[in-house]
Amino acid sequence: MTTYALDGFAASFSWTIDAESAGVTALCIGDAFAAWSACNPSIFTVRTFRTLGGVEADNTKGDIRRGSAIGSGLALIVGFGGSLVTRSWYPLVGTIAMLMVLWATYEWALANPHDKRRSIADQ
Repeated sequence: MTTYALDGFAASFSWTIDAESAGVTALCIGDAFAAWSACNPSIFTVRTFRTLGGVEADNTKGDIRRGSAIGSGLALIVGFGGSLVTRSWYPLVGTIAMLMVLWATYEWALANPHDKRRSIADQ
């Protein structure tokens, strides 16, 4: 088992891209989406439940943000693990980039509910 001293820990990581770091980065990005999805409903569902308005809409917003935080934490653990395995920054950076896209998309969904004149049951 290899052990690493904390001195020079970050310096042992590189920005070199090779097949291994590219592949692990792609897997970490996919896993970030999967972790997020495990903790949150679809964008369609978010927008629909926000349409209800009032306390229900506020509860939905809180639940989505809590799920987003948990999913992000799980994804960051995997991204950091991918960087540890490859000694490359790319898995962690790829994970963070995907999380930024997901946070932006879900914040948009929370701020833009579906048309309030129709219920999901009427579709």
